[in-house]
Amino acid sequence: MIESRSNIHMKIMQTVVIAVCILLSGASSMARMDLGEGIPVVLAPRHESVLSAEIDSQVAAIGKEFGQSFNKGAVLVRLDAVPAGLEVRRARTLLEEASKELNIMEDLFKTKSVSILELEESRSQQVIAEVDLAIARQKLARCTVKAPFTGRVVKLLVNEHEWVKTGTPLVDIVNDSVLLAKFLLQSSMYGKVKTGDKVTVNIQETGQSYQGRISHIGAEVDPSSRSFEVFAEVKNDGSLRGGMRGSVLMQ
Repeated sequence: MIESRSNIHMKIMQTVVIAVCILLSGASSMARMDLGEGIPVVLAPRHESVLSAEIDSQVAAIGKEFGQSFNKGAVLVRLDAVPAGLEVRRARTLLEEASKELNIMEDLFKTKSVSILELEESRSQQVIAEVDLAIARQKLARCTVKAPFTGRVVKLLVNEHEWVKTGTPLVDIVNDSVLLAKFLLQSSMYGKVKTGDKVTVNIQETGQSYQGRISHIGAEVDPSSRSFEVFAEVKNDGSLRGGMRGSVLMQ
């Protein structure tokens, strides 16, 4: 049966309307994707440090083991402090001798028994002795490795009784009370997101959603991927760990 021209025209119009709706729906979905829906995200600690030895010495004791928590200022590793302690005693003794020598020279200078040059040399010796004592005390303090922030031990990199040199990594520590959700956005979104913008982070491992705010926006666009990096801070309720993955949605 042959359809009338009016019916054919009507069906064409219906088809066009449906196509336009599909296109608009797709555009809307793309816009939401640009804003971060389904964008892969990985969590990283806000603060993480690898503490290294600042002197050549032997590991005397481990203060905190793998996985243990600690407060800021807690002793994480103790190095053998005996040699450094002896250096402090020696430097203190030399300073006392230099101070006595300076007092004697000052008294002799008052009676014109010594020259001004001899007096100044004695003063210089006292200053040198003071500096040597300060250096020795600093070296002694470096035998105790303390936590720069509250956190947990990620990994111990040495064992007790090991000999370590200056610069040898000792312990990897982390503070994950706040985590960074790291993700990439398309270059077309550059300038459309701002620090402080709210995000929702969905984590696969926990099956939960967490609220956060953008804290860092990359200064450059990667020319190969045409994307830029964004960090969002997420408070940890105790269930999150660095390395967990999921997706992020801009609000």
